[in-house]
Amino acid sequence: MQLPLCQFKMSAKRNSSLTPSSKPKKPKYQSKFQASWSSDHPWVKKSTKGEHFAFCSFCCDDLSVSHGGLTDITRHSSSDKHNKAEKTAKAAGLQVCNVVFFFLN
Repeated sequence: MQLPLCQFKMSAKRNSSLTPSSKPKKPKYQSKFQASWSSDHPWVKKSTKGEHFAFCSFCCDDLSVSHGGLTDITRHSSSDKHNKAEKTAKAAGLQVCNVVFFFLN
């Protein structure tokens, strides 16, 4: 008995996915903080959380840079949270983190 053409194609696809000849996946590259990013974005510092993070001195927040690197920092700089914190800091003439730490101590 012969299989209809559509069933034959489907069974061939199922069997081909089970073959061990498929290529192994490459490990994903994770970006690490680069000190040179601070020259374009002076509010970015190296984070104490690890090499895959940056610290925003306006927002007092650690940002993951492992997926997009500099793009993650650029995206953060256009966020509402960052823009509000930057306006507040510039109006006060200080970095927001310094003001927060002053009142905590």
